[in-house]
Amino acid sequence: MLYYFVPAVGMGRRILLATAIISIALSLVVRAVFDRLFRGGLFKSRVLIFGAGRHAAALMKLRRRTDTHGFMLVAFIAAEGDVVSGASRAAHEPPA
Repeated sequence: MLYYFVPAVGMGRRILLATAIISIALSLVVRAVFDRLFRGGLFKSRVLIFGAGRHAAALMKLRRRTDTHGFMLVAFIAAEGDVVSGASRAAHEPPA
């Protein structure tokens, strides 16, 4: 478009094609790097849940990546009087 207004600024088709290919390749590389950083857990908040009842068991069932976007469940601490559900107990007992 600029060529029509200022013909002296025109560039060849090869330069335009090479520039387009390089910019697309670099965009894909940058996107892959940021995707790996942000989804890999580097910037996720670590969350400690106080309580180990049925609501905590529901949190343990969050399996999809979109459900736990931005945080990572670290552990549950049973509050006084909590009935520890099977899912919470099994997830935090040391292996035999």
